Amino acid sequence: MAQADQTIQNATFPTVRADINNNLAALFSDNSGNTAPSVTVAFQDWIDTSGTDPLWKKRNAANNAWITIATIDGNEILFSGTSTLPDQSGNSGKYLSTDGTAASWGDIFASTAEAAGTHTTGSVTSGSTTLTVASATGLITGMYVIGEGIAPGTTVSNISGTTITLSGNAGSTLSSDPVGFYISNKALSPGLVAGQLCRAWVNFDGTNNNIRASYNVSSITDNGTGDYTVNFATAMPDANYAIIVTAKRGSLNEALVGSQSATAAPAAGSCRIITGNGSFTLSDGEYVNAAIFR
Repeated sequence: MAQADQTIQNATFPTVRADINNNLAALFSDNSGNTAPSVTVAFQDWIDTSGTDPLWKKRNAANNAWITIATIDGNEILFSGTSTLPDQSGNSGKYLSTDGTAASWGDIFASTAEAAGTHTTGSVTSGSTTLTVASATGLITGMYVIGEGIAPGTTVSNISGTTITLSGNAGSTLSSDPVGFYISNKALSPGLVAGQLCRAWVNFDGTNNNIRASYNVSSITDNGTGDYTVNFATAMPDANYAIIVTAKRGSLNEALVGSQSATAAPAAGSCRIITGNGSFTLSDGEYVNAAIFR
């Protein structure tokens, strides 16, 4: 702590050197002391050490009063009228956020439309709040949880390794079943949320197997008239999914019946579907649509 008059007086060499050192010490310590500096200028800093915690003060533009900027509390600087700053720098990819009382480092997202979530498998006993997941990578407390038997609005209360504590009891027993985690104000996609969004869909021309548009469908295999295999780009967790099929012959403006094939059971990597007329004679559809939910 040091204060000085901000002036180097004419004197002999040792005295001048001591005067310079005193002024430098005052400058480096922000004129810290129990009382205000005797000589002041506009915008001058002063660390007031008279109280329990030092106060960072600055001289106003008129040089007639001191303005308190912040309290220096241990390793923190508590800005006057604002929130407490964290006592360490944030990691790469973080931003400084505040709830009005304390500030903390949070994750940066480009916008609220950015997808944010993760998808894994989990096991939980009905009536329990303890969910064991295959991987907890990307999970944070407060995330919403979606899975079979998990009530809407359930969130992550605690994370310990791969053990997740839910905010409410599970309504059914899961055994390595799909579970999704997401942040409420971020966009979702089927790859992030389990059990509630479409896992694969395709719109294709069944007369030439040309895919018009799709999600998670790599190709269509023609097994014969009105008989197709939908091949998934990313396999389902199992074959226990729901298949919805619609079809139409555009040239005759005729609706066709679409169904899961009776001759081939669904597999994790593909499903076989058929289309036909009212008497269910197999017929190619110019517009065939299939959606998969799990």
